[in-house]
Amino acid sequence: MEIPFIETRWNYRSQKVIGSAGGYAFNLHPDITTLGTAYLDLLEAYQWKTITILYQDNDSLMTIQQILKKTATVGPMDEFRLVVKQLVLNENGYRDVLKEIFLSESKLIFLECEKKILEEVLIQSQQVGLISQGYYFFLTSLDAHTINLEDFKYGGTNITSFRMVNVDKPEVQNVIYSIVESMLDQELRMSNINIT
Repeated sequence: MEIPFIETRWNYRSQKVIGSAGGYAFNLHPDITTLGTAYLDLLEAYQWKTITILYQDNDSLMTIQQILKKTATVGPMDEFRLVVKQLVLNENGYRDVLKEIFLSESKLIFLECEKKILEEVLIQSQQVGLISQGYYFFLTSLDAHTINLEDFKYGGTNITSFRMVNVDKPEVQNVIYSIVESMLDQELRMSNINIT
């Protein structure tokens, strides 16, 4: 009997495991090449010509690979400028690299980082003046919709991200309701077991 291997997050290292498991393994996270192509399509649709990419680590570079490939085909007469900077954490947080971007007057920031640091990077961006009128942030985290953006909505910055699930659809609401209900039932059963 075969046991399926289910991956729910992006992990390029697991592709060998998934590939060797044949039909018994799959990844629920979107293919990284497809996701990168979607990012590139968005940039081209809005005809953005100057982009600053902020990335967290080497794994982040895999996500933006399609954009980097595009820049390799840009000719000298094309009006496309790309600046790539790593989010470096130091005693000032991420502010040093964010100040560099602010001083460069780059208006489109493509932010590739994990959800766990995303809110802090946005707070520090606001502190150095990047969350203000005329700036555009594209957040690549598919969990970006789960962070609180309330403090950033009055600055005039356009903050864009992709979300894979439309939570307004009744089918999705039913699944979410069922999951939450199941979790609550399980917690109640556990608490009853502990009480008696």
